[in-house]
Amino acid sequence: MQLSKELITVTPFSRFLALILFFLLPVFAFFFGLNYQKITDNNLVNTITPPVEIIISQPAQPNKYKYKCPNTEYVDCMPGTRPVKKECSSDFLRWAQENCPNFKGGAY
Repeated sequence: MQLSKELITVTPFSRFLALILFFLLPVFAFFFGLNYQKITDNNLVNTITPPVEIIISQPAQPNKYKYKCPNTEYVDCMPGTRPVKKECSSDFLRWAQENCPNFKGGAY
């Protein structure tokens, strides 16, 4: 199949059009990619929610538990991802201060 001469001839207009498309198409593709990334990042931020840690405080009932003096001077009460220790409750710390001779407190 032979194409007509008008379709395969290089003219000044076809050369100019090719040059313009050569530079403009990558620029448009770049900005399209930036906008697409912003849209996907916004959707991703809206769908991911940080975990929520719920701490329910219970009423003080010191007589309900039998406390035991800790082996160390300090109890590790550093906050983190692990559950709160019962040794870090204010009731235990108060009891340990009054009843344990070598106890100095909770380490935060």
